[in-house]
Amino acid sequence: MQSLKHTTFLEAVAASIQHEKDCFDFYLRMYDEIEDGVVKELFHQLAEDVEDHILVIEEIYQKAEGGKKLPNLKQLAAIHKFHSTAIQKFMKRLDRNTSNSPKGNAVDAIQIALREGEDAKEFYDKMKNKFKDPNIKLLFQRLAYFNEENRALLTSQYSFLKERMHGGESYYWEDEELVKEAAMSGAISQKPKKTSAPIKKKSIGKKKVVVKKKSVAPKKKPKVVAKKTKKK
Repeated sequence: MQSLKHTTFLEAVAASIQHEKDCFDFYLRMYDEIEDGVVKELFHQLAEDVEDHILVIEEIYQKAEGGKKLPNLKQLAAIHKFHSTAIQKFMKRLDRNTSNSPKGNAVDAIQIALREGEDAKEFYDKMKNKFKDPNIKLLFQRLAYFNEENRALLTSQYSFLKERMHGGESYYWEDEELVKEAAMSGAISQKPKKTSAPIKKKSIGKKKVVVKKKSVAPKKKPKVVAKKTKKK
């Protein structure tokens, strides 16, 4: 295995996309394991955002490569062995908390997600000056931004739940201070809806750019992100 500093741009892109897919699996599992409510809705939203994150990663690659589209990573895995690269193994460490179960408890689900977010923040802080390649730097800057968005939403929801335990029925986005705090990182673009349709697992096909609407129309169900098959 080569050292981290010798990571290629393609290896960094492959590791980043795999990380986003792992995040999708985690958010979907939290969604499945907790009861209906605002927290379940939040994990629905986080799962939906993963596809947009992957599209951004692909756009970064395309721009860096002069308009060339990202190749099929599954087909290239046999040659490049993405699953065994240094960057892939480092990023896999971010999943150490995601195997924990909330056992149906919404607060515990948020705490697990926040621990994963703290690990990711520490990782991205360390990665800032590890690479000389400006494209890899840009890639990790965007991943750090995605993580901060998610942490802001989770922190706001967690604070809301803790306050609600002391009485009062409201929604966390109705708390002006919490909304202001989350908005500082650009996390809250619209109010989450109070209910959500069940997420059905299905194979993801050719991804299309989805423009998020702020209307009250039923939200799009997250697509299941296919896992990358490891080559023996």
